[in-house]
Amino acid sequence: MNNIGYLRILNGEKQGETVSIRDGLVVGRDARCDIYIPDSTISRKHCTFKVKGTDVEIIDLDSRNGTKVNGQFINTAILKHGDRIGVGETILAYEGAISKRKIPRRLLIYLSVVIIVALGSYLLINFNKKNEKERLLNDALRQGKEEYQKGNYDEALNQYRIALKLLPDNEVIQKNIEKIENKKTIKIQLERAQRFFEEAKFDQVEQEINNILAKDPENKDALALSDQITKNKEIQTKISSVEVLKSQNDFDGAIVILKQLYTQTNDLTVKQNLITTIIAKGYYLEGKGQNTKALDAFQEVLTFDPINSEAKSEIEKIQSEISEKPHPKPKQKPKPKTEPETTSVKPIPTITLTEEQKKQAEDLFWEGYAAEKDRKDMVKAKELYQKVLKIAPDPNFEYYQKAKKRLEGLK
Repeated sequence: MNNIGYLRILNGEKQGETVSIRDGLVVGRDARCDIYIPDSTISRKHCTFKVKGTDVEIIDLDSRNGTKVNGQFINTAILKHGDRIGVGETILAYEGAISKRKIPRRLLIYLSVVIIVALGSYLLINFNKKNEKERLLNDALRQGKEEYQKGNYDEALNQYRIALKLLPDNEVIQKNIEKIENKKTIKIQLERAQRFFEEAKFDQVEQEINNILAKDPENKDALALSDQITKNKEIQTKISSVEVLKSQNDFDGAIVILKQLYTQTNDLTVKQNLITTIIAKGYYLEGKGQNTKALDAFQEVLTFDPINSEAKSEIEKIQSEISEKPHPKPKQKPKPKTEPETTSVKPIPTITLTEEQKKQAEDLFWEGYAAEKDRKDMVKAKELYQKVLKIAPDPNFEYYQKAKKRLEGLK
């Protein structure tokens, strides 16, 4: 349809049909007419239409029954929107272009107000929606950050996912979600590693730590737990040596190792092991009738555990036994004998060992002991024991005597 208007047939065989108006359009009973109406009351060429600018003029073509506009016969007339055109018994309605229709002033004002109000409401709603969206986004990001800092990773993830829905495809939010998911996984692995550590399942602990460090090489908790495992393994190795020494009644050697361990680790389990070993030494000495040395051992227990009831009980018992023993009569000094003159013999010079020599000899002895007992490497053990004798050649030195004794046992 053009911008001039159109004609609508309101009755007859062609009721409801519409035809666009153009300059020179003809209505009639002749099939060659632009609007052909098979009505015997209509002339072959009944009327025509002329387009004059934006106006449409209807012209009667000397029809037999005439042409009417709104019930009035006309020769020519300028049509207005809504006019009814009568050609014979057929009625046509003229529908002018929208630009030509006259809208009542009140209606125009009303429609203008409605449009303004609707537009204002639309803008206000969109403005409020935008502000509400920004508020929800900022709240989600703020809460997500707070929960992350508290270590509440599940709630932090929920908040960041809400933010991502409000701002889809945002790379910063997506990276934060990935970061938090990684932290959550590491937290679960750390908890599992700690549980394995408490159960002494050290292989599983190391596996979990390796998985954590693959994601976060500088994770302080994982590194600390790794150091703890290394120290624990060292402790277990030395504790094994202690148990071997105790089985051989070498309580002094066991106590030396345990004291070193306790000084290094301050571990309460090591401390308890040390106390029970000193108590075992006391009972061993007491059984051999060496009550004074046994008393010293039980008194040493109290330096580590001042309220140890077992040590206190043994101390009272030994002190009571010592006080009840009769004092031996003093021996008379034998008369000096006249000895024949002998050739003077030069005294053996005293060997003074440095602390470094003593420490090195001690370390070599225990290394040799480990080679002998743990690794069953007797050749290596002999070699290390012989080094002790060379480094600290003082027959009165404790580890010289122990190394010599071990060598004699390996022959």
